[in-house]
Amino acid sequence: MKKQFTLTIAYLLLLTSCASEKSFTPNLVTIDEYDRLTYSSEEIGFGDLSSEFSLDVVAEDYRREEYYPALDDLTIENCYVKKGDMVKKGDLLVSFKADDLAKQLKFLDKEAEDTNELIKHYEKLADIEGHDVYSDEIRRLKEALDINSLKKKEVSETLENYNIRAEDDGIVSEVWEYVDFSEQVSSEQDIVTVIYGTDQYKTITNLDRDFKVGERFDADFAGDTYSLELTDIRETEEGKELTFKPFGGGTGLEAEHLQIKVEGKVYKDVLYTKKNVVFEDNGKSYVYVLGDDGYRRASEVKAGDVVDDMVIIEDGLKKGDRVVMPR
Repeated sequence: MKKQFTLTIAYLLLLTSCASEKSFTPNLVTIDEYDRLTYSSEEIGFGDLSSEFSLDVVAEDYRREEYYPALDDLTIENCYVKKGDMVKKGDLLVSFKADDLAKQLKFLDKEAEDTNELIKHYEKLADIEGHDVYSDEIRRLKEALDINSLKKKEVSETLENYNIRAEDDGIVSEVWEYVDFSEQVSSEQDIVTVIYGTDQYKTITNLDRDFKVGERFDADFAGDTYSLELTDIRETEEGKELTFKPFGGGTGLEAEHLQIKVEGKVYKDVLYTKKNVVFEDNGKSYVYVLGDDGYRRASEVKAGDVVDDMVIIEDGLKKGDRVVMPR
C-alpha cells in the first residue's frame, strides 16, 4: 500500500512538472531576412532624336507582260536578255529561227538593189542620148520596185512573228530557265516576262513634314534597298501628292507597291527615355530615378514631345541619371 501511494505521488509530480514546463515555453516567431528589391534600369538617353515613318507608294502605270511565241513549234535562235536587264521600247528580247523567210527577205533585198541599179543605168543613158526612149523601161522597173517593196513589207511583218520585242521601257523580271536548251517551243510557253510602268511612284500624305523636290529616300523590296528621288509635290484636297522616281533614272524596280522610309523632325541634343517610364500623378509627370544606394525615388520631370516610343525630357533629369523600367 505504501509502495502504491509513493508511485501515485511520483506520477502526479511528473504531470505537474510537465504542465508547468509547457506553460512557460516561449513562442518562436520566424521573420524572413529583408531583401532589398532590385530594379531594371537604363541610363537616360542623350543626343539627336528623330522619328521614322513609312509611306506606301504605288506605280500607277504598273503592268506585267508575259511573252509567248506567236506560233507553235518554233525554235529559239537567241535570247538577248537576262533577269534584271533594263530594256527600251522596241528592243529585241528573243528571236526564233526563220531561215526560209530570212532567205526570202535577202533575195528581195538583192532584187531591189539590182532594180535600182538598172533604173540608174537607164536614166544615165537617157541623159547622155538626150531622149526618153528608155522611159517605158524605167517606168516598168519602178513598178517592179514598188511590188518588191510590198513583198518585203509582207515578209518583214511575217518575220516579226518570229521575234519578241519590248513594248515600252521596262525591266526583265523572268526568263524561261530552258531558254538556252530547248529545240522547239510551244505557243503556250512564256519565254520572257517584263515589268512596265515602274519609272514613277506616287502617294498622297498629310504627314507634317517639309518635303522638298530632290530629296532621296530608301525603299525596300525583296530584300534589296532602292533609292527614290522626290520629283514633284502637288497640293490636293486629300493632301500632298508626292511623285518619286528611281534615282538615276531608268525603271530598275519590279514592285507595284513600295514602302519608303521618311525621317521626321530632328530634335538636337535632347534628353529622352521610353515613354512608358513616365507616369502621371495629380497632373504632374514623374519618373523613378535609381540612386547610388540602389533605392528608387520618384522625381518630377517636364515631359516634352513624344517621338515614336520615346519621350523628350525637358527638365528634371540630367545626363547619367538612371531611370527605372516598368515591371
